[in-house]
Amino acid sequence: MADLARWRIEPDAVDALVDGLLARDGRAQAEAVRAIPDVAGAHRRVWERALLLLSWHAAHGPD
Repeated sequence: MADLARWRIEPDAVDALVDGLLARDGRAQAEAVRAIPDVAGAHRRVWERALLLLSWHAAHGPD
């Protein structure tokens, strides 16, 4: 179970970051990224995945 919880850290941060970006809530954005350690480029991966979701949202609307 610990492996699953550790694996979920980045996807959960991406979800929180996207929510913060859509809400234009800078504090929520910072907290989402701050919640994960920047090991092996984790912050970059989270931002790239969040921007991909935002571009999809802009092009196709919310799910």
